[in-house]
Amino acid sequence: MRDAAFDTSALVVDGIPSGQEPPATVNVDYPFPYINGHPIDSCLSVLGTSGDCGRMAADFFCRFQNCEAAVSFQESSSDRGPTWIAGDETIRDAGGKSFDNITCQCSVPNSIAPGSINGNQIIYESPRILNHPVDFCLEKNNVACGKPAADAFCESFGNSGSTRFVEDPRPTLTTWLIGDHSVSEAPDRHSFRYV
Repeated sequence: MRDAAFDTSALVVDGIPSGQEPPATVNVDYPFPYINGHPIDSCLSVLGTSGDCGRMAADFFCRFQNCEAAVSFQESSSDRGPTWIAGDETIRDAGGKSFDNITCQCSVPNSIAPGSINGNQIIYESPRILNHPVDFCLEKNNVACGKPAADAFCESFGNSGSTRFVEDPRPTLTTWLIGDHSVSEAPDRHSFRYV
């Protein structure tokens, strides 16, 4: 566990929400998106008619992630093996195209509320955004870990920054990288226990 430069026995955020609302929507990048352990096929059906490929499949994936729709997508030019055909709920063994990236427009849920408020301190327990634990680092490749990520999380809700935080020592499969508004699916990512 990485230690903060101060007491980490409790995770506390300084300040009271200023009344500033979080953004109504946020764009979330899903590189090499998967469903059921397979790359999502760029078509919704085995037949793969032009009407159910590309945008339709990308929108389906975004709705599967509890988002509204795809903002953009990039189909893969290389074969990554069997693909999941979401509309038919089956696997295409060969010949299917998948996506290199899908960017979804997602509503920021009201459930990102503090765990408790104590005076002028807000405690966020196991903070999550779009149902993903907030990553302990601001960006991929372990860039700006700890306080910079905790500050960015707090500031996104109109707070002045973080005063204390604790890293969750248990690795998680997916995390929200608040610095670049994307989901990381690396198996060794760490999140916050408290901010």
